[in-house]
Amino acid sequence: MKARRDDYWIMLGSLFMAVLLWVYVTGVQAAPERSVTVALRPVGLPPSLVATGLPKRVDVRIQGQIDLNLFPDQAFSAVVDLSGAKQGTDVLPVQVSSPFGVKVVQVIPAQVTVSVDRLAQERLPVRVKVQGVASAGYRAGTPVVDPALVDVRGPASVLAALSSVPVTVDLAGTGKPLDERLPVELSGGGITVTPDQVEVRVPVVQESPVKSVPVVVQVQGAPASGYQIGGIKANPATVTLYGSPQQLAGVTFINTLPVSLGNYTHDLVEEVPLVLPAGVGRVSPNKVAVTVQVTPVQGHAQ
Repeated sequence: MKARRDDYWIMLGSLFMAVLLWVYVTGVQAAPERSVTVALRPVGLPPSLVATGLPKRVDVRIQGQIDLNLFPDQAFSAVVDLSGAKQGTDVLPVQVSSPFGVKVVQVIPAQVTVSVDRLAQERLPVRVKVQGVASAGYRAGTPVVDPALVDVRGPASVLAALSSVPVTVDLAGTGKPLDERLPVELSGGGITVTPDQVEVRVPVVQESPVKSVPVVVQVQGAPASGYQIGGIKANPATVTLYGSPQQLAGVTFINTLPVSLGNYTHDLVEEVPLVLPAGVGRVSPNKVAVTVQVTPVQGHAQ
């Protein structure tokens, strides 16, 4: 009789445990779910190495009988264990921890591809990339960068391909010197730059307007009796004037100082200064070579 009584209690206990298990299983299956976005961190990486290729975040599907909205995304953590990492590429699992009473149903992605390389550091020059042009009538000079060198840290294979660090300056439409603090343009791929911003100064100066005009040779006197001027030539035939737009607007030619023929019976070749028009800043060149051909008059007795 005692054995039968013991069997009865064993059977009753088993039935009770089966009921509890069924309640638990059906309860979990019916439990609400929600998704959270969790920041992904590498852990255990030796300081001499650097890892790239990891996504910044993973999506985690959670489930529980309690109100899941009570748990912010920050209540969960996602890590990739790199304590045994070596140089090269590997596929590693994402490990997610959750608060008590919350079950992690799914992690997307559940695995990540990680590239591990030796950590290197180089001091590289800053290279200014100029885009756009200054306003009409203005000219940009050579950019000056401060500091001219920056420290770059990152994967050795990436640094090996770098010879400079770029920074872009936009001159479009400017009519004054530029002085700006601009960010360097190396980012991602495990790269860090110190400092990550540099001072860029670009001188912008106003250019003098220019105008090309013909040279008119002024002649004084006349050849000897029985001779005439066969031709007059200036070399160069045109010169460049520099001045304000208002000053240059009304100038259509430039004169030489008068060339005296003085009863010449032969050609005259002479370097002659130019007469600068009123208000014009300068002329280039300021002298021209003048040739005056002197020829006999046909049918005139010498």
